[in-house]
Order: sequence, then C-alpha cells, then structure tokens
Amino acid sequence: MAQLEGHAGALQRWSDKTLQDIVYKLVPGLFKDEMKRRRDSQRLQRGSRGSVRAGQGEPDGRRDRQPVHRVL
Repeated sequence: MAQLEGHAGALQRWSDKTLQDIVYKLVPGLFKDEMKRRRDSQRLQRGSRGSVRAGQGEPDGRRDRQPVHRVL
C-alpha cells in the first residue's frame, strides 16, 4: 500500500494496483512495453531450462539469471 498525504493532513491509502493503473495511463506505451518485456523474459526462462541441468551452469555451479524488471 502506498500512503499519500491529502488535504487537511489525512492519509489516503491506494493499492499498488491503483497506482500502477494511473502510471500506465499517464505514460504512453508503458503497459505495452512492460508486457513485451515480461513475455520476452518468460520465453528466455523457458528456453534456458532445458539447455542446462541444475548445478551444471557456470564453473561455480550457478546459472546465469535474467534481470527482473519491476513496474511501479
């Protein structure tokens, strides 16, 4: 929950979903770009699962991980 100070000092509570919807409406193309990034990331994760067995990625046993993009 985000807390925003309103007139007369009262706190209004808005859900993250509400704020996200507002940002999507204010920034042209943001929603479309975010959905494309999510699909691309999921596609990469699905493709990399079958190509490397657990523990056999990098020499130290760790796999490379894709960066996670977060939305406000």
